[in-house]
Amino acid sequence: MHNVKEVECLDCKIAKLRRNPHNGTPPAASRIMETLHSDLIGPIEKSITGKKYILTFLDEYSRKSWIFLLERKSQVSKATVQFLKHLYNQGYNKITYFKTDNGKEFKNRKIENYCSNHGIKKIYSPPYNPQNNGKAERFNYTLENCVKALLQWSKVDRRLWDFAATYANFLYNITPHKGISNNIPNEIFYNKEINLKYIKTFGCIAYYKNFSQNKKKFDSNAKKGIFLGFNFDSHCYIVMDYYDFSLHFVREVVFDEDTPANIRILLIGDRIQLPLLSSLMILAIQIFSYPLQIIMTTVIELKNPL
Repeated sequence: MHNVKEVECLDCKIAKLRRNPHNGTPPAASRIMETLHSDLIGPIEKSITGKKYILTFLDEYSRKSWIFLLERKSQVSKATVQFLKHLYNQGYNKITYFKTDNGKEFKNRKIENYCSNHGIKKIYSPPYNPQNNGKAERFNYTLENCVKALLQWSKVDRRLWDFAATYANFLYNITPHKGISNNIPNEIFYNKEINLKYIKTFGCIAYYKNFSQNKKKFDSNAKKGIFLGFNFDSHCYIVMDYYDFSLHFVREVVFDEDTPANIRILLIGDRIQLPLLSSLMILAIQIFSYPLQIIMTTVIELKNPL
């Protein structure tokens, strides 16, 4: 029995074929924007603003992240090239590696031509091996869980996930991360301390300044709304009116951060409708005010006969 030799059986190897473990990791980035990761989340339930996808980008060195909300998967290549051009114009023109999965939304001539013309090496992870783009996948997982938590606490309509995703990404960039020695992505990327003064609770009740032209002398100075995030370009808050769901970009806001919005929005087609209670109240006012209008008209006619 000691002289028995092991025989390699090809059929046995094929029958026992398993996925190889992902042992070890590639060398980590040594500077900002050396390696940029990207991935796509979706399709998701259509949001109030018509979005169905989240395009994510992650700088491996600083863990700084960006997201873009898209209506269609076909918009990925255009949005990716525009973002890479934006980074180039901002002075981040030394991207060495751009890592994505093997999906057609990333593996196309438009992106490959841009990378080739700007000296960026495009790296694709093998099919069915998301672990090769693990940092992007991990960021997606963190972002999704944060969005769920924001929607769960605020009890706002689930179709406001696009505002929640934008705010979740903002929170991610100002939160210490274990992978970078508990440093903060924005502080590493921009090389300056972050300002936490303006952070508010997503989905809380917010009272915004009433700028209505029809405002009367003793009307309230504020209207009730829901805090949905920031407009970073205009340096103001995004507040949705609690009753008619209109969006307002305002700076004068009083927050009730302990009170969640707890509201659901009614959609018919792609149009936002008032809640049923508000619609019934408006209808009742119109019904009961109609006889009064007739009486007033009659009185006026009696006072002013022809």
